[in-house]
Amino acid sequence: MSSIKLKGSSSGEAIITAASDASAIILDKKLDLNGQELVLDADGDTSIHVDTDDQIDFKVGGTDRMVIDSSGRVTKSAQPAFSGYVTGTNNYSTVGVVNITNIAVNIGSHFDTSTDRFTAPVAGLYMISYGAHSENDSNAKLIHLFKNGGVLTHGSTYSQGTTHQSMSKTIVTSLAANDYIQLYLAAGTVWGGDSSTGIGWDIYLLG
Repeated sequence: MSSIKLKGSSSGEAIITAASDASAIILDKKLDLNGQELVLDADGDTSIHVDTDDQIDFKVGGTDRMVIDSSGRVTKSAQPAFSGYVTGTNNYSTVGVVNITNIAVNIGSHFDTSTDRFTAPVAGLYMISYGAHSENDSNAKLIHLFKNGGVLTHGSTYSQGTTHQSMSKTIVTSLAANDYIQLYLAAGTVWGGDSSTGIGWDIYLLG
């Protein structure tokens, strides 16, 4: 037998049961939960419920993972995301993987400060961005996004005179679980400024 359990009814709980060989449970009337919780698994910690008027909460493992509010806005508090950057008064010119010194966002702790890697927790589409200001000299600046230690994409710029030029790029790419991303300075110097953001990058799981 298979069943759907409704928690919080006046009698404690109600159970809709179908034979195990049934392809579906079909209701010919409206199922009114009246603000109660629709439990989806055996131990009762995964459910859909409405504990606030005009708001739907999707709970997994006992924690709200997705919420749709009365305006249709969707929030996913556990969606993997990272944003980090380098600040300071010194220009950054160390060729190699960029050492992130300030982390603004690290949902899920998938960015490792010891390796400056973001490791994808699940397969999916990820949006990745980086940004920097070039130092005001005529030398080329080259920035790579690395995937698993090899070049995923890159951008370059030349500065003229006293002008600090903006270097930025945004891509959407597929990552497998355990793929990792790093930001890599291949050539040139980027501006540190006066305690302002000199170089940094972001990544977010789209789905």
